[in-house]
Amino acid sequence: TSCGLHTRYNSKDSTTYMANNTPFNIQYGSGAVNGYFSNDNVQVGDLTASGESFAQITNAAGLSGGYKGGKWDGIMGLAFPSISVEDETPVFFKLLDQYPNLSRKFAYYLPKNDAQTGSLDIGGVNS
Repeated sequence: TSCGLHTRYNSKDSTTYMANNTPFNIQYGSGAVNGYFSNDNVQVGDLTASGESFAQITNAAGLSGGYKGGKWDGIMGLAFPSISVEDETPVFFKLLDQYPNLSRKFAYYLPKNDAQTGSLDIGGVNS
């Protein structure tokens, strides 16, 4: 497959998976990816977005060498719902709906090298 050695999501390993099978196509600057939508619980740290709809890529050829050689396994969209693919609710907004006491912000840190650790903070910032 075009996923190379990256870890793949396997719906058979999940007891909460629900088939959707709606096809999708996303055009990135490097090229197109496509596949189908699935629904499952998505855990981000200690938060769980129940019944999250997500795009399961079956053809990642459009992600180019940056994906093939990268140390990451997928893309989690944090866009506004109005610009999401097929008007799906992004995981951040699903978490806000399901955890109403969360602050409506997130922050991330991308490390400069392999000796550092990155982070994603949902509902606040790490100061």
